[in-house]
Amino acid sequence: MKTIFYSMAGEGRGHATRVRGLIEDLKKDNRIILYAPDQAYDLLEPVYNSSDVLVKKIPGLHWAYDKNKKLNYAASVTNALRYIKELPGVVKHLSRDIDHYNPDLIISDFDPALPRAAKQCGRSFISFDHQHFLTAYDLGALPLHLRSKASFMAPAVDLIYTGQEDTIVSSFYFPPLKKGYKNIKQIGVLINKEITEITPEHGDYLTVYLRRFASRSLIKALSGCGYPVKVYGLGKLKNMRNIEFCEIDFFRFIEDLAGAKALMTTAGNQVVGEALYLNKPVLAIPEPGNFEQEINAYFLKDTGAGEMTDMENITTQSLKEFLNLSEVYRKNINSRRVCGNNDAVRIINSHLNKSDAHQFQIPRTVLNSTGAGAAI
Repeated sequence: MKTIFYSMAGEGRGHATRVRGLIEDLKKDNRIILYAPDQAYDLLEPVYNSSDVLVKKIPGLHWAYDKNKKLNYAASVTNALRYIKELPGVVKHLSRDIDHYNPDLIISDFDPALPRAAKQCGRSFISFDHQHFLTAYDLGALPLHLRSKASFMAPAVDLIYTGQEDTIVSSFYFPPLKKGYKNIKQIGVLINKEITEITPEHGDYLTVYLRRFASRSLIKALSGCGYPVKVYGLGKLKNMRNIEFCEIDFFRFIEDLAGAKALMTTAGNQVVGEALYLNKPVLAIPEPGNFEQEINAYFLKDTGAGEMTDMENITTQSLKEFLNLSEVYRKNINSRRVCGNNDAVRIINSHLNKSDAHQFQIPRTVLNSTGAGAAI
């Protein structure tokens, strides 16, 4: 049995769900040691606390939001600086784990610490995330304002880590790669077995997934849409009229998604991909100031499988129009293309099967004392 180190970033369920989708396929034949921050740890540790998968908690980067619930870049930078200050200690701890467990493969899902520890130990690692679409994908089809944001933010991806042996981008959309990019593999989103084993039905209610907040206009539109509504992500609030507010529960959410007429959601790559796999039209609402979600929503609309809108622009009428066109959107969904599980396992196994002689080695002398190399 081979040992895999797997580290991840992420505050919402998307990163945790993507990682879990791959772990479920890999744990049958491999020992997994997963490093997860904060909410991701809280979601995954209970799932694996009595299994052969060892989940360890690490610090993580955090986005910050202002009083209007808009992404606050200045505060987010402050959080990043605080994280960078404690990064050397995290890298040192992970380096000790690498020396102790001697993993056969090291994977990072947009976590800065484990790649630096791998480099410090002279070991190779691979990247497996969604965010590298910013550096690898040809985004020339985007509107100018989104292209500009993507170009501005793409260098920040390389600040997280560089030097990976292979880059796997998991996404529900597949634009062409930039010219000259090598060792980039495009696959679909990772679908958990609870989703692959369920038979979707097209019911008469709307499932909604939000993060942190909902505007008054959105709640008003939901209450007048003419269908029962199940809302996740706002906590267990008092139900009102046709709206049921549900606590985040992975299994219940999947059941409610599988039986829904459609999904309204923030435009995270993972949750949109899961909905499309289950043949659900999606009304995507990018979080204010989150340009990555704006890009996801654009490509969703471009496929014809759903629509995009700002939260403040949703009205009862526009929501009814979306729901009335659900069958039209459904015809444009390619659920098979969306699933990347088989491709992911094939790629991971190809790395596990490589001989030690082909490992990418980095002399310790080229690294600084933090193990961060040139990335930070």
